[in-house]
Amino acid sequence: MEDTIVFLDEIRTYPHLISLPKPLREERRCRFIGSGSLLGITMKSIFIPMGSIEEVRMYPMDFEEFLWARGVGADVIAYLRECFQKHQSFSDAIHRAILRRFREYLLTGGLPDSIRAFLDNDIRAMRQNQESTLAYYKADAAQYDSDHSLKIRRIYDSMRSSMENKVQRIRLTEIEGKKQARIERYLDEFDYLAHSGCALEVDAVTESHLPA
Repeated sequence: MEDTIVFLDEIRTYPHLISLPKPLREERRCRFIGSGSLLGITMKSIFIPMGSIEEVRMYPMDFEEFLWARGVGADVIAYLRECFQKHQSFSDAIHRAILRRFREYLLTGGLPDSIRAFLDNDIRAMRQNQESTLAYYKADAAQYDSDHSLKIRRIYDSMRSSMENKVQRIRLTEIEGKKQARIERYLDEFDYLAHSGCALEVDAVTESHLPA
């Protein structure tokens, strides 16, 4: 039984189950994995016994993982890493090839199913997967907070178009059409999107080097 894994999908639907596996785990009969969207929000609102849960955040595939899927050899990846660490330029041929792969990676968005469809030369399936994922995230983004759901949806809808602008930031005045909009009015909504995993929080910096 020690090799048995009990997988609880969408566990946030029944939040009381999140802390339930602790006494069961102590019996050492099974291992438990709980997954689901918006778990960051759910876990903020319930009591979790210390040491009972190991939280693992899942992200899309990174560029190196995409290169693995694309069949790029380990020697090439090692060469890229070495050049990066030594602040050296790549050879022109490898630079052009890796730039092509990076553009492909951006097209897929790092989503595993989209990458699989891309590698199968099924661009239509890739786009369908991307649009479905965005729709699911949009539905999740406002499903569990009725008081702020409209503002959450509007912020979420504006993220893609905002990133295409030269300024690359969300304009607060466009969320509700208020000319004197202040960030304090939307802190809960931005916090919700970040903790739900629908968006990644990035701190703005004025200088891009490590502090002295």
